[in-house]
Amino acid sequence: MFLGRSSELNYLSKKYEAKGSGIVVVYGQRFVGRHALLAEFTKDKSSKTLIARACSGRENRYLWANEIRDNLNKLSEYPEYSEIFKACFEFSEEKQVLIIDEFHNAVKGDPTFMKALIDFVFNGNKGSDLLVILSSRSIGFVESGLVDRVGQYALRIGGFLKVRELKYEDMRRFMPSYTRKETMEMYAILGGYPGLWKHLDPYKTVKENITQVILKPEGFFMSEAVRLVEMDLREVYVYNTILASLAEGRNKLNELHLHSDFSRAKLSVYIKNLMELELVEKAFSVDTDSKGNTQKGVYRIMHPLVHFYYKYVYPNYYLYTTIPALQFYEQFIEETFRQFVENSMKKIGQELIKTYCDKGIIPFKPEKIGEWVGKLDTIDVVAFDGDGNALIGMCNYDKNVLTTDDYDWVKFLAKKAKLNVVQTVLITFERFDSKVVETGNKNNALQLISLKDQ
Repeated sequence: MFLGRSSELNYLSKKYEAKGSGIVVVYGQRFVGRHALLAEFTKDKSSKTLIARACSGRENRYLWANEIRDNLNKLSEYPEYSEIFKACFEFSEEKQVLIIDEFHNAVKGDPTFMKALIDFVFNGNKGSDLLVILSSRSIGFVESGLVDRVGQYALRIGGFLKVRELKYEDMRRFMPSYTRKETMEMYAILGGYPGLWKHLDPYKTVKENITQVILKPEGFFMSEAVRLVEMDLREVYVYNTILASLAEGRNKLNELHLHSDFSRAKLSVYIKNLMELELVEKAFSVDTDSKGNTQKGVYRIMHPLVHFYYKYVYPNYYLYTTIPALQFYEQFIEETFRQFVENSMKKIGQELIKTYCDKGIIPFKPEKIGEWVGKLDTIDVVAFDGDGNALIGMCNYDKNVLTTDDYDWVKFLAKKAKLNVVQTVLITFERFDSKVVETGNKNNALQLISLKDQ
């Protein structure tokens, strides 16, 4: 099932329809749906895919030649790049597409690769126009290392498309038999990664999927959580220490320093590497007039599967490998799972509020949206319109009832943040108490959204 990529397809279509040949980079985290997007884009086009391995340029040319060599393409054992590219296509009036997957391997393995590709695309290709898509899972390389590697040749790249996570509503369409609450729980573990979703069993409950599929020893999910960390990083013992500490709630640099005994300078370097891989993020508040009440330097694990692994499996690994998964779930996960799911609520809330605003259900036109991380607490959703007016939102999964105390608390935080609030939105997967409902009925500036029965 292909979901939620209309803007990405439109972007690629415009690049394809542009006059002449061109190069575009498409990149994104593992299992985010990059390959599915490219398959959908090229399904009605003449295309060829070459996968770059983590090896020397000579070895890649040898492997590619073996893949495309046939009676019409009598390539040598180690052909030049231009010969390989030329052999991929025949003359055609239709623009053709060449995908070089995991292209970061080709760039790292051979400093001449990019020059050879650009020379062929813009000078050596005498046949039809060509759109080259350089595809990569290495976010850090594309965003931080590509220009240093290829220098002036980066100027010939005509665009960058980052494939981001799918939304919570996309997962609802992917698993239509699940309630909103069940989808929320699965989204909290797997995020917007459709390549992970397809490994679930849609006929099992959330608890059954966790105990029988996700927690399966040596199974796909926990192996992938480890692989995401170990694939591109050395000194894994340092990263394991940082991630395990973050999963336990040590979110500030000094807390990590005191626990790990690593220097702050060392921690900063390693956290930066984790951020480049989009495994860890630094929490940033939207701009407000209240700098003194804003908390700075807060880090958290941003990849949900990695977070799940380091919160529950990593610190209890021996028992994970020795006791039944159901017993492990009941002993280590069940009691705190609601709080774990709560971590994803602000992301879902921001998505939902933006959708409601776009549809006119909430009378507010946000120009930017984010969160406010205060010294006392966090406002889950803060949005600003063009006049500087603010919408604030509280997103709840953990509490059974949202009360007037919760409403008063988010208003108090808004004063600390010095926000000019014109709309307040309370979102819960449970229910509101009667006083909040009464206030919402009388106050058009308060929106109550219950997802419990949807």
